[in-house]
Amino acid sequence: MTEPAQGEARSAAADRALGAPGEDRPEDPPGGQTPILELRQLDKNFGPVQALVGINLSLPRGKVTALVGDNGAGKSVMIKTISGVWAPDGGEILWEGRQVHIRSPKEAAALGITTMYQDLALCDNLDIVQNMFLGHEELQLGSLNEIKMELAQSALVIMDEPTAALGVAATAMVLSLIKRLSSQGVTVLMVSHNLNDVFAVADHMAILRLGHLVATGPASNFDAQSAVHFMTTGRSGRAGDGATAGLS
Repeated sequence: MTEPAQGEARSAAADRALGAPGEDRPEDPPGGQTPILELRQLDKNFGPVQALVGINLSLPRGKVTALVGDNGAGKSVMIKTISGVWAPDGGEILWEGRQVHIRSPKEAAALGITTMYQDLALCDNLDIVQNMFLGHEELQLGSLNEIKMELAQSALVIMDEPTAALGVAATAMVLSLIKRLSSQGVTVLMVSHNLNDVFAVADHMAILRLGHLVATGPASNFDAQSAVHFMTTGRSGRAGDGATAGLS
């Protein structure tokens, strides 16, 4: 009887995030799939501080998007807003083309969003799977169902500085995991300060500066120099290019 109850709870959380069953759903764009996640004019404020301002971002399915920016650019605020930790103050979040209201991390998980935060303070008495599912464990007859947790697949995995404080060998393993997730159709949003890691795995890049999304586009449109210039000035450093957003 435990399993159906868990399924019902997960479904209810997803239904709350998706809203009423009769809400309109936009059609797929011509010539391509609907992005798995889309942010439209997303704002987030903390009192007088504008942490995110009019963010427009689409995450293509099964691809790795790198979210980069200097300290204080708004990267952590963005991923916590997507993950249901904080509610946006304006704009829309669309999941698979449908507007959602993600009120908690549990509702984000019910949709298929898994977030791995940059946190070295793990529980030493728990294994990797137990640490990842801390706070939203799968239970069976009152005990942890580790097999179910290990087999759980997410549609979107958000990684906050996944290679921070790792050595060369461990970093290579993490980057290999990111590539494998993408090859299996999982969408990855990777936050990183390490541009070498970014260019090793990213299909797309999104660059934040002071709460504004100043550039987006295929990773092949950027190099380390242009990415740093966008991060520090909000503009391209290329001669004759005055654009402040949207490398396509």
